[in-house]
Amino acid sequence: MEIIRLKVKNESDLYNPFDADGKMLSEDVRNYIMEKLRLCKLSNGIETRIITDAEIDSDKIEKTLREWSEREETYVKKTYRRNLLQQCIMFAIGVAFIALSLVIQADIPIVVYTVLSTIGAFSIWEACSIWIVKNPELRFKKRMLKVMRDNSTVRIVREDQEQ
Repeated sequence: MEIIRLKVKNESDLYNPFDADGKMLSEDVRNYIMEKLRLCKLSNGIETRIITDAEIDSDKIEKTLREWSEREETYVKKTYRRNLLQQCIMFAIGVAFIALSLVIQADIPIVVYTVLSTIGAFSIWEACSIWIVKNPELRFKKRMLKVMRDNSTVRIVREDQEQ
């Protein structure tokens, strides 16, 4: 099991200070966990070890972590679907412009032909950029969040007991 060690002075450090209900993780904690998840071997599960001398409700923080990972995973899925739609549209536009430039090539000036084929090429390039750069990152983030949601535990450890 991979361990994410998180040191806090008190329980309020874990939560967003603007959240009246005290159920939303602070941005610093979320960013720290995501950075640590990138370095973890996800197949073994995750233990979030909170190191502190303060009293912390482990059930509350575990529930908060699960809810955060579920919300974040839903957002990532929506972003992935939006990227997929954008990728298909850009590819279709690119193919249409290149096909149009080839079909009417003989009847138009070379400048117009070049502009049409360039628009087509850039549209296809943008579709490939989404496919090659953006979507793999989203798939990896979705996988990290799924492990955090389904295969993680929280353990509170006193500062003097930490190895």
